[in-house]
Amino acid sequence: MLEIKPESAEQIVFYREHVAEFNRIADVLFPRSSEFSIHELSAILKNNEAAEIIRAVVRMGNYTDHNALILSNMAVSKLLRDNYGIRRPRGKRARPGIVNLVSQITPILLYYGFPCRTSERSRLVLALRFIAKEINLEGDPRGELRRLAKIQTRQTNAMKAGGYGR
Repeated sequence: MLEIKPESAEQIVFYREHVAEFNRIADVLFPRSSEFSIHELSAILKNNEAAEIIRAVVRMGNYTDHNALILSNMAVSKLLRDNYGIRRPRGKRARPGIVNLVSQITPILLYYGFPCRTSERSRLVLALRFIAKEINLEGDPRGELRRLAKIQTRQTNAMKAGGYGR
């Protein structure tokens, strides 16, 4: 399974059909969520539809609620361990808000034609940094994007060699 891939067309259609509903729900659940400028995001993305979808997904994601994200990750880890015997790797972990932002927004950006580049000045990194800054999310999305790209490269090389990715 590759880590970084474009969102499916079906999921984009789902987002498109439910943008207004996502925004209504976010208004009620997260009234103090940061409202970033849709005009600036549209200018960066060069696509108004993509900007609307990303804004709705970001608002519903509530990536700045650090405690809720940690509790969610702990619950998933417990379920994986208890039901399937899978333990998460030890070691340094990125902030859960950055991880979720990159894992949910990057596929949408890739769907809309952004090249999967992790350089400092790539459009993908600039868009993710803009979103993170606008919602006051600490951390750099580029680090998480680079981590995912490294995992993808390892998996691709393992598949070419005939082995299984770890």
